[in-house]
Amino acid sequence: MARDARMLLDSIELTYPIDHRDKCLIGTLIFTAARAGAVCGLLHRHYVQSGSQAFLQFTEKGGVRREIPVRHDLECDFAAYRMAAFFGPIDPHSPLFPSASGRTGLLSERPMTVSDVARMLTRRLDRAGLSERISPHSFRVGTITNLLSQGVPLDDVQYL
Repeated sequence: MARDARMLLDSIELTYPIDHRDKCLIGTLIFTAARAGAVCGLLHRHYVQSGSQAFLQFTEKGGVRREIPVRHDLECDFAAYRMAAFFGPIDPHSPLFPSASGRTGLLSERPMTVSDVARMLTRRLDRAGLSERISPHSFRVGTITNLLSQGVPLDDVQYL
């Protein structure tokens, strides 16, 4: 799964704002083990820079809140995404991952839905030549399995 995830991220050509959005969204799913619904609910104010570390503040099922550090490579992707997709001041209450505006390659002001994420992922997997059986939930399972196999304590994995 880790190899497929890396291939998928590397296959995204960063031509349009939507490409940057997709790379950040997929990276967020992979590296945080968050549910697609929680990722769709992120607003710009949930991406927090605190000193030299960035965090994503999630609200999960049942109102559970958690703060997950952002890996350095994903933090760089977020910086490129913000430069490519947002001009001027960013409304902190706008969606971090807005839906596409038709087939323009541009972004709307509406948040993505879980169905939008599934369709985007299927499209990106097809372009990368990877199995379309991979779903947003597959990244969650793969990340958890990978962490456990590396000896990360179960309590830490359960926090994710």
